[in-house]
Amino acid sequence: LRPSEIAAAAREAAPETTLAAWLVGRPAARRRLQWFLREGRHVKPRLGAEALVAAGIPRGRAVGAVLRALRDLRLDGGAGRPADEERLVQRESARYRKGESR
Repeated sequence: LRPSEIAAAAREAAPETTLAAWLVGRPAARRRLQWFLREGRHVKPRLGAEALVAAGIPRGRAVGAVLRALRDLRLDGGAGRPADEERLVQRESARYRKGESR
């Protein structure tokens, strides 16, 4: 699993479910959950909601979707520089201008 997938599963699960997964999981699963609890849950995109709106992303669900995509990009190692996140925002902004949505 990619780090973003681990983070999504741990974020969406009840704390009891995450604990149960850790208790019965194999060593690799335990390490992934420990990574999420120590580091992964704190990862945030460099750009905030207002920067996305300024770039042309519609307020509301669209901003949330792009923020999640930016966070996942960072978790998976695809956003080493601010320019990487800016490219994603430009691409998403162009999609919304064309009337496409996620």
